[in-house]
Amino acid sequence: MNYANLKIAILANPACAQYVVTNDMPKDPDYYAKDAAIADIFNAPVGTRLIERFENAIGIMSALGAVTGAGILEKLDQAKSGIPALKWAMLAMDDPQGINLGDPETQAMLGDLALANVITQAEADAVKALAIQPSSLAYETVGQPITAADVSIALRNF
Repeated sequence: MNYANLKIAILANPACAQYVVTNDMPKDPDYYAKDAAIADIFNAPVGTRLIERFENAIGIMSALGAVTGAGILEKLDQAKSGIPALKWAMLAMDDPQGINLGDPETQAMLGDLALANVITQAEADAVKALAIQPSSLAYETVGQPITAADVSIALRNF
C-alpha cells in the first residue's frame, strides 16, 4: 500500500478533517476511533469501477445462466462473420483464459453490438456488469480497502 498517497488523500479530503490526528498535534485518546472514522469514509461506496475480468464461453454461461449465456453467445456467433473485431473476440471466448470483459474496448464493443441490434441492450448490460464492481475512495486511492491501522500508519508514521 502506498501510505504516502493515502496520507495526501486523507489530508485533502474535507470530510476527514475533523478526524485527522497527526504527530504535530496533541495526543488524542480517541485517535483509533478517529482513524476508524477516516477508514469508513474511504471505504464507503462511491459509484462503480471497471475491473479486469477474463471470461470464456463457459464462464459467460456460468455467470449469466446457461440459457441466457448460450443465447447471447449464439447471437454473437451468428454475427461474427460480418464484424472482424467480434470474430476475434469470439475466438478468444474459446480460449481457456477468455476475453477481458473489463477492457474498455470490450465494454464499448458490447455497447456497439447492442446499438446494431446484434444483442439487446439488456444482454449487453448483463455481460458488461460482470466486470463492474462497487468503488470507494480507498480503491481509487490505494487500490484496496483500508483499515484504521492503515490510516494510523499513513498519518503518523509517514
